[in-house]
Amino acid sequence: MSNVISQNYVSHSSFNSHSNNNLSQLQLEFTKDELDTYTTSRKLGLSKATVPWITKVAAIFWNSTHGAINKSTKEVLHKFVVTKYQCEYARGKALNFAKAFLKYLTKIHLDTRYQAFEIFLQKP
Repeated sequence: MSNVISQNYVSHSSFNSHSNNNLSQLQLEFTKDELDTYTTSRKLGLSKATVPWITKVAAIFWNSTHGAINKSTKEVLHKFVVTKYQCEYARGKALNFAKAFLKYLTKIHLDTRYQAFEIFLQKP
């Protein structure tokens, strides 16, 4: 039995050593339904003034990524937010939503690589 576990561990380790660990080349996927589910849960209990912000930021996130998490889409999102919103508060709302969604994806996909893309979403 332990021999089987050892063999599985070795083959799994070999697979991981050949996997793409470079964020500039890695792409992860998510669905519009996952974003919508997360957005709906974020809106619960918020004030009527905050709900439109969440909706707007979710749309910005989708339009910047179209379901692809990679260096390029995160840079597009970051540039859009920094250019569109001059107010630090507005920038913070948008970038924090994106970071929180990446954390959510990390949990539902059991894949910590999603959260690694936060590095491209830092405030200027």
